[in-house]
Amino acid sequence: MSTTTPDEPVDLARHVRTVPGVTNIFTARPLLARLPEVVAAASAKDSDGPVADILVSTEPDGTSVVSTRIATSTDDSSVATARRVADTLLAHTPDTARIQLQIARIR
Repeated sequence: MSTTTPDEPVDLARHVRTVPGVTNIFTARPLLARLPEVVAAASAKDSDGPVADILVSTEPDGTSVVSTRIATSTDDSSVATARRVADTLLAHTPDTARIQLQIARIR
């Protein structure tokens, strides 16, 4: 059940957090690349919402790219968990979307 545009990154992160075997989710970008976003969020007077742990970008050809890193449980196969996460992300993005997923930690 794919949509024509990806869900908002915060919504995608919420979906990923519900996947069995996921213990945490992290941004796909290094801190240095996120610095302006982190400073803006830290200095905001109003709640602008959380900094998204999922990056959604668009390639020049219009393809959506969804990137994130996850931590997985030692109680389950990390490969199976990654597949479930990819399936979850694909269910909330266009059929042509490309998913970039890294396992950052196994705990």
